[in-house]
Amino acid sequence: MTPLAGGCFVYPTRRWHDGALEVCDDSSRLTFQVLASADVLYAKTSVSANIAASPVSIHGLPQTVTTHILKASFKRNLVQSRFDGYFYMVGSSLVTLHQTSSERTWMAIVDYFPPGVPPQMSNGVLINQAESKAGYLTFSAMQGRVFSGLSLMVDFSNDDTGHYAAVPPSKGGTIVPQLARESGAVWQEAAYTWGNAATWDISGFSMDSAQSASLFETIDDKVATITMTLDTELSIDTNCHADAVYLDLTRSYVCPLLNTTTTTTTTVTSTTSTSVTSSTTNTTTSTTSTTTVTTSTITTTYAWPPIENPGDRSGLATLIKGSLTMQVPNADFFLLDNVAQLAVAAGIAAAVGVPSNYVTVVAAKLRRLAIVDLRGRRLAQIVQIDYVIRLPSTVSGSKKQSTIQRAISVTEVELTASIQTQVELSKGDTFLVVVMSKAMPVTEMEQESFDSLIPTTRRKGESDGAHLRAACSLWQILLPPFLTAFVLT
Repeated sequence: MTPLAGGCFVYPTRRWHDGALEVCDDSSRLTFQVLASADVLYAKTSVSANIAASPVSIHGLPQTVTTHILKASFKRNLVQSRFDGYFYMVGSSLVTLHQTSSERTWMAIVDYFPPGVPPQMSNGVLINQAESKAGYLTFSAMQGRVFSGLSLMVDFSNDDTGHYAAVPPSKGGTIVPQLARESGAVWQEAAYTWGNAATWDISGFSMDSAQSASLFETIDDKVATITMTLDTELSIDTNCHADAVYLDLTRSYVCPLLNTTTTTTTTVTSTTSTSVTSSTTNTTTSTTSTTTVTTSTITTTYAWPPIENPGDRSGLATLIKGSLTMQVPNADFFLLDNVAQLAVAAGIAAAVGVPSNYVTVVAAKLRRLAIVDLRGRRLAQIVQIDYVIRLPSTVSGSKKQSTIQRAISVTEVELTASIQTQVELSKGDTFLVVVMSKAMPVTEMEQESFDSLIPTTRRKGESDGAHLRAACSLWQILLPPFLTAFVLT
């Protein structure tokens, strides 16, 4: 292959063979799939829209902004990304959200200013960014509904090496959210107080909402575009891309959150009076018939169960997922030692303040991380512990939030002490462990028991696009029609 200007190559064949869009599946998502060629090893999916309103527009022209960076997952040569069709605001600022390992967990990039250092902005540019620290807000949300607390993580290292630590609201400060432009620059228009008395919140709105119509420029009912960029080993980490697939999103692509059923009952009541004639008075009483119609309307709205509803079997459990690396005497034996692993789970539970049966762990050996002395003798080995803390729906919101904050803030030293205490109870004081590192935990939601309230009957259709020339499937729930067609461009 001969490189073009800039060192990019022209590929003789497409990097994708086929594609499909599924609208409103069992998880109420827009699922975008592409069958990629075997040499595609990387994929990046983003959602972009045109901001028509000032001040983001320049010279009255709409500016393209990136509203979401979506997770792209591989199943062999099938690449898939999922999007629920909702945009989010931090306070009054539209932000770019990054989808994490969970489809419902998001990060919003911010600049953090400590107390006493006010941010200075001009025309969407943060002037004194050098006085800030890089950070991000994390939260869980689906279809515009935020169902977790907010966590602020900030890199407090002097060289921006990514040593993030949690900043509780009590510590104060100011955050400036970022909105990414297609040009690579960011737009920062407002600052928000980070504290216990904060007056702002995070809100979401759908593609078919009035807020979307006023904020975004809509052309032929198109609100946004999903772009999936497929990269090979040659094109990754360069300005070259192996191929890109575009999908236009219209106002119709919004999955129903509520299903309302209305029942009308009509009751008819008749009253009849009889005619009586008196011969003595020579009078006649006429017959009167009265009909009363009573109509009653019963409306039943089915919605997601509340986050906190003790005793509700359909509640949502909160999952805190994290990992750590830990030094053990012998990694091979540890992987076979269920007693030791249960003790580690109990130690993690004690460190974050939950019952031990709330925590499950999975251990794996890291073969390249062995502790050796100067003579090359192996002294210990390192294992990776992936843990899940599952908080049932019956746990109060304040307890969930405190547990999440504790899971974020607990240190390696504190984990070592807590786990060692539990290990000694089961294995004796000669079984020594040391937590070497800890990854940042993420929060997810899990349905404890969900009886689907959405009909499962679907209708299939096909369409052909200008960029993605492939037969594409549209799955539509048979509710009152809210989808008519879709276009791949």
